Amino acid sequence: MGLIQEQLKNIEIAIQAHQNAIGLDSQLLDAYKELGYLCGISHRYEAAIVNYEKYLATEQGDAYLYMSLAVCYKQLDRREKAIEVYRLGIKYYPEFIEFYLRLSLNLQELDRIEEAIETVDRSVESFPENIALKIEQFRILPIVR
Repeated sequence: MGLIQEQLKNIEIAIQAHQNAIGLDSQLLDAYKELGYLCGISHRYEAAIVNYEKYLATEQGDAYLYMSLAVCYKQLDRREKAIEVYRLGIKYYPEFIEFYLRLSLNLQELDRIEEAIETVDRSVESFPENIALKIEQFRILPIVR
């Protein structure tokens, strides 16, 4: 058995174990979070979303959970939901620069260029020393201006 097949088998075993744990005690919130992660990396985006949302119904979650949830929505081409989650991520974790960058890119992909520019401009004002944000700002400026 190759390495990739072995890893996929291990992910399946872990998914089953988390589902069993939740079946025994539906209050195991971390199991939902971990199951969401496992479903996401195995490209089961709908299942990942369901589990992340169950976790977020009770807990705030960390920045990486919001990022993972937004990525799942984007993979399913539900960009408006992804944008909503990126904005929640910014609300709860304003120091997490990746939210601003991904929000800007998603807005651009939907031809919402002015919103993308506003997002990046505000983020550069908040983090004037961040090179990635400055690069993004200069990259999208020629689109409109």
